[in-house]
Amino acid sequence: MSVGMSGAGLEVSSAWVALGAGRQVPEVSGPGSVGPVASTGKVAVLAALATAFDRGELDPTESLPVPHTHRVGGTGLLQAMSVSSLSLTDLAILTAGVSDNVATNMIIRRLGIAAVGEHLARCGVPDVAVLDVVRDHRDATCPPAFAVGTAEGLCRMMASLGAGSGITPQARSVLLGWMRHNQDRAWVPDAFAAAPPGLEVINKTGTDTGVLADVGLVLGGVVDLAYAVVARWSRDDGVNHARAGSAFRELGADLLALATGVARPGR
Repeated sequence: MSVGMSGAGLEVSSAWVALGAGRQVPEVSGPGSVGPVASTGKVAVLAALATAFDRGELDPTESLPVPHTHRVGGTGLLQAMSVSSLSLTDLAILTAGVSDNVATNMIIRRLGIAAVGEHLARCGVPDVAVLDVVRDHRDATCPPAFAVGTAEGLCRMMASLGAGSGITPQARSVLLGWMRHNQDRAWVPDAFAAAPPGLEVINKTGTDTGVLADVGLVLGGVVDLAYAVVARWSRDDGVNHARAGSAFRELGADLLALATGVARPGR
């Protein structure tokens, strides 16, 4: 399987690994440079939150006031809603379901960004970090991105979740429950639209200027899988976005073949 590519200002890197067979090394294709990974970093935020719930450090029903200042645009619904407060659990569902940026920032400010780094370290995840809250604009006083990483690092993050490494069974169950609300199924999961019953993809996508990413778990097949794919481009003319999307769907088709044990025609 190989979906890595570069050229014409576009770089696509992918990584996948089968779960349940010890500490296997992900199969990686394409450049492995550390760079922005957009909202896929929110998985680490949610994992740290689920862990804080499990440890009794935070109350899932705790209600937080929705700020009327310091709001941020981009993805989400909360910026358009009239609610004055929401529970941490509600904020987690909004973050996982519609990648809500306001909800994400509220969680980070309550949880503390250090807790996210501690979760990634506990899971032994390299080359992935959540650096900041989500911002509309960044200048020299801000970290360069919300989150950075590599496809391999993101794949290891998802593999730790899939295998229950560095996270308790209860926290894992809560996190996967949130992620099952995800509404963005346009990329890797698109190949699974007609998958056999019982086979599911639990994923999180990320989109930013010059960045497209998709991370997830494929569960319920002949083998369970973790994957990540990241595309970055310098010429933002729509063509590279389309090429990246095609590469993501190719990876999805390959993962479907692995999960079902049915080879793709012509492969």
